[in-house]
Amino acid sequence: MPIQDTDFLTATMVVRALERKLFDRDRTARLCDARSDDEALRLLAECGYEVPAMTVRGLEEALGKARKDVYRLLGESFQGGYAVILDVFRVLTDYHNVKAMIKGGGELLIDLGRIPVKELLEADFIRLPGVIGKAARDAKELLIRTGDPQSSDFLLDRACLGEMLSLAEESESTFLLGYVRLYIDVYNLRSLVRAQRIGRGPDYVRLILAPGGSVGLTRLVSALQSGAQVGEVFSQTPLAAAAEAGVSASRGEGGLTAFEKLCDDALNRYARMGRAVAFGEQPLIGYLLEREAEMTMLRTVIGGRLGGVPSGQIKERLRAAYG
Repeated sequence: MPIQDTDFLTATMVVRALERKLFDRDRTARLCDARSDDEALRLLAECGYEVPAMTVRGLEEALGKARKDVYRLLGESFQGGYAVILDVFRVLTDYHNVKAMIKGGGELLIDLGRIPVKELLEADFIRLPGVIGKAARDAKELLIRTGDPQSSDFLLDRACLGEMLSLAEESESTFLLGYVRLYIDVYNLRSLVRAQRIGRGPDYVRLILAPGGSVGLTRLVSALQSGAQVGEVFSQTPLAAAAEAGVSASRGEGGLTAFEKLCDDALNRYARMGRAVAFGEQPLIGYLLEREAEMTMLRTVIGGRLGGVPSGQIKERLRAAYG
């Protein structure tokens, strides 16, 4: 059914209040510059992260709880026919969990997907129904046959992106569908740049790219065959700047950091477009994406602090989109 933005009036007001606790540029700088662990922990607590100790484990405990709180809050809003909106993001966790189980990493499972972790642990996960079950079976067979975990991951990635696209289309949210298409474009651009960087040709690229983005697979492969630069292919998309940086990265000229930053920037700019909408599903989706980006930022900052990295260097590592 078509989305009624008025169904999200109350939830939008709740999210607006929570947005005030997000790490903005000033708070992020203060966290980098904190003179002691106690000062850093106080700032984290002010923004809703109760970190029990300034350790990697302590941070991950706090981030895990925060993610569950966000999904619980949004789950109360995306009920009934709207549940599919949150499923678009839950499916990422499902495929993360399948990857972990195929590789024997049951301790890495996250209980935020559509399929409860308990169900995955108690059942033979490769007997799951639907798209994910077939993908799990095919990926495990491929890993056994080739011994190549990367190929297995590529297979699961494409299945995951396909499910995300189908769910976004089912949701009838134009904003969500636009985000998923951009997400697929980012995945394909990153895959293409890495493939060119290691000298892989069209046959390899066909195996790793995913359909559904704004730039079709035929055009991407044709561009690679003709020698066109990725900057030309994505020049009319939100990834134009990232693609230009990808040209140098694909040649092995420097690292991938600047290129990856610009990819992240494009996704985060899109998320902020959702937050700018007065009310509806868009601000809620935008808030979820902002929180995910924030948690990634916190891992970078706290990991740097624990590693003794100077504040200035930590700031240099941060994605511009976090500020």
